[in-house]
Parts: sequence; C-alpha cells; structure tokens
Amino acid sequence: MLSSSRGFKWLVPAIALACAIICGTEARAEGPSFDCRKASLPAEKAICADPQLSAIDALVAKAFTGFEPAFGGDKRKIARALIADRNACGQDAACIVSAQNNALQTYGNAPSWVQDYNIALIGKKALDIAARHPKSPDQPLPRRSASAPSPTSRR
Repeated sequence: MLSSSRGFKWLVPAIALACAIICGTEARAEGPSFDCRKASLPAEKAICADPQLSAIDALVAKAFTGFEPAFGGDKRKIARALIADRNACGQDAACIVSAQNNALQTYGNAPSWVQDYNIALIGKKALDIAARHPKSPDQPLPRRSASAPSPTSRR
C-alpha cells in the first residue's frame, strides 16, 4: 500500500486521459439547453465553461421532451426539482454531472458514458482532496466506535 498521497499523483493524469478517451468521442459540440450569455448561477456558468457538461445538459433537455411521468405526475414539477438539485451543486462539476445523470435516469435516457464521466470526476475530486490533506493512507482502523459498547460488556 502507498504510504503517502504522492504515490497517487500519476492517477490524476490517468483518469483525465481515460475520461478524454471515453467521453471525448461521445460528447457533441452542442451547447447547453440555455443561453450562456444569460447564465447567472454558478452551476450554469460551470456548464457553459465545460463542453462535456454542456453536452450532458443538452442530452437532459432532449430527454425531457420525450418524458411522460408515470401515474400522471407533473412533468414540469419533476423537471424543476431536478434543476434545483443541479443548481444546488454550485460549480462542483462532479455534483453537476451526478445531478444531470439522475435527471437522465428519471427521463429514461441515460447514456453509459455520462455515468463513466461522473465516476471519473468523483475519482479526480477524491484524489485532489487527498493531495490537499497528505495523511498517510495506512492509518489503522479504530478498534470500536465511540458510541458502540465494548465487545466484552454485556447489558
């Protein structure tokens, strides 16, 4: 096992390359479903700044047009809730892709490359956090949680 986060430095470029290979061929150059000149929310600005996020947003908009909720649900209410989830992410790309993937699954049209891109972003985010907090990953597991009774005590 690696003794510091420095050993993970090679993973960030590897994940980026894998994502470029997996996602680069699938994403289209289409823009998002909204006018980027009018983008005011951090999530909207992040979508406009990233071609992959823009392509995913376009897929969400396209999937919405053919969506018919089960049991007579309110299509617009569902869409507003999904957009609110996306907007709650701020500029966190991994969160935005996760919210957009959830929307695509709700609408019944989630391409596998969106999930792959989401996993790659989550992995990159975890590596970035590990690099900022260089603790040894070889920490022992706690013997027991603070709230759990000791194995030898009986009630």
